[in-house]
Amino acid sequence: MKKFILSLAALVVTGLGLTSCNNDFENTKVSYPAQMPYGYYQSQYTPDGNSEYALTYTTTSTGQPILVVKMRGKSTGADSGVYRNIIATTDVKYDPATGILSASSEGSLYDFPVLAYAAFQKDNNKVTLNVLKAADSTRQVVSTLVKSQPSDIYGTWTANINGVQTTLVLNDKGKSTSTPEGGAKTTITHQFANGAGVITFADGTQGSVSYNANGQLVMTINGQQVILDPAQSKAEPEIMIPIYEGVYTSGLFNSLGNCTLYQSNKDESKYQIKPFVQNPDGMYFTYNKSTGVIVIKDQDTMYDFTQDGQPYGHIFVSDAVTKGADGAVPSSYDATGKVFTFNVVYFVKAGSFKPMTDVFVLQNEIPRDEAPAMIHKTPKFELKNVQLFKNK
Repeated sequence: MKKFILSLAALVVTGLGLTSCNNDFENTKVSYPAQMPYGYYQSQYTPDGNSEYALTYTTTSTGQPILVVKMRGKSTGADSGVYRNIIATTDVKYDPATGILSASSEGSLYDFPVLAYAAFQKDNNKVTLNVLKAADSTRQVVSTLVKSQPSDIYGTWTANINGVQTTLVLNDKGKSTSTPEGGAKTTITHQFANGAGVITFADGTQGSVSYNANGQLVMTINGQQVILDPAQSKAEPEIMIPIYEGVYTSGLFNSLGNCTLYQSNKDESKYQIKPFVQNPDGMYFTYNKSTGVIVIKDQDTMYDFTQDGQPYGHIFVSDAVTKGADGAVPSSYDATGKVFTFNVVYFVKAGSFKPMTDVFVLQNEIPRDEAPAMIHKTPKFELKNVQLFKNK
């Protein structure tokens, strides 16, 4: 991975425009710091998406440079105020010739290895942040960040507290925890404002916390100072959260009965309806609330189709637009009536049925703090009397 970062240096400089934002670049020599200064940078402007970003470049308690990139839901989005670490990695390098800090992380919020680049702008007070998928350089994040003072202590931290290695999970949901190595997890509370705060442990012990000039989070507890190290990234599992119960009616299978709508905790545009026909894992689709675009990629209903004694295998489903059906109409969502209208094509390997309309009517909202997913029995279905148009 380190070699990969170095080999991409030229690409980053030329292809992503990460060098100085100096309009007179050819005529003016731009000087960058000999070393990347430690500190905290936060989003100045994020025109796209529902998140803003922050970057911390500092050192661990053992003196290793570490880069932490996290995102926070914008006040206008469904995840308003929710914090998530994208990466925290010590695999970092800085090039003073270009003013670019590059980093890699095998684990990330996205469940795949990523590359991160922070490029200084002319005044050395701002950086342009890019986070890319390592495999194909697909851009995940782009944002301009300004050097600032940290405004929170959210995240997962590790520290040697009273001689015991301890993991602290500090979040904005009132469910922060402390877990000493080999010990039990306990609930803790914390406060932080105007650059200083307090962490209160289950036994009543308090530690005062603040960031030092290098961007390290320092806690004073029982008369000792300890540095809280950001926990390095591991791939986080995607959790599909139940948000609605509803009734699904299929153009091919008639009523599918009660189903549950789930939403990804990582990507608010990703949804799942389960069960779906005979597939207990359900049907996945994406819904972009800003554009209204709904996409259903080819998925298996797990229903074995037989016609006139001829077996055709499983029936699959896709939205009609994605499948390129003649006269296809985009799927849609009516927020007032809480109704998804899916214009779909059901098909087997040998051919497809005519385009049909499925409808999913949302009925009962499931509060986000109700954890268990709903359990449904997979019903049996009988197809309508429909014609299969075989591939020629």
